[in-house]
Amino acid sequence: MTAPRAQQSALLIGAALVTWILVIRRMRGMDAGPGTYLGGLGWYLGIWVTMMAAMMLPSVAPPSRGSGGEPRVRCAPQQHD
Repeated sequence: MTAPRAQQSALLIGAALVTWILVIRRMRGMDAGPGTYLGGLGWYLGIWVTMMAAMMLPSVAPPSRGSGGEPRVRCAPQQHD
């Protein structure tokens, strides 16, 4: 793995970790029962964006590494008769 790819992967993993920490801190003490007040729309959107980042950023790491340039195997052009 090259240095830029390693840095990018580390950045994505770090961002995911930070967002999970924020979600845990904000949701600590929340009751899962019905009728629990979850805050206003702004607070809800903040939690939702943080949660989505925590769940989705780790799945971005493998594709973000990419193939690193040209494919190793090239197909020969097909000739039609």
